[in-house]
Amino acid sequence: MYYTPAVGRTVLVLVDPTTNNGADVAPAVLTRVWAEIPGGRWTVNYRLLPDGEDTPWITSATLYVDEQAARTALPVEGSRGYVAFWPPRGELEAAADDLSGAAAVPLDRAAAIARKLEAAADGLSGAEAVPLLREAAAIWVTLARS
Repeated sequence: MYYTPAVGRTVLVLVDPTTNNGADVAPAVLTRVWAEIPGGRWTVNYRLLPDGEDTPWITSATLYVDEQAARTALPVEGSRGYVAFWPPRGELEAAADDLSGAAAVPLDRAAAIARKLEAAADGLSGAEAVPLLREAAAIWVTLARS
């Protein structure tokens, strides 16, 4: 899944551990979104927030879809700080994000799922209940956000 970056969103950045109290990942806040690059990548600016004294501004860095893609793309040690990626997302957040672009969430669908879960609570296996619970939770999270 690809996310659309926006000013103020938090991303993670591969950094030199000697500048970040031993950790090779630090958070950053997006300050400018420039352009989308094929494959779910973006050119962005951000304020790096390492665990140390400096808080540098990084410009024209690449934002990758996940940590694995960022680490794969890290060409040389010197490019640390210019390779960012989205933080890992939980299943519930990902499901809610899937629905967040919809103009309206069908309340009748949420109610139907709730009725089905209630009626069959004792007879459903975990494999049957989990997809229904995920869909219901995503709908309710989306409603809470609106």
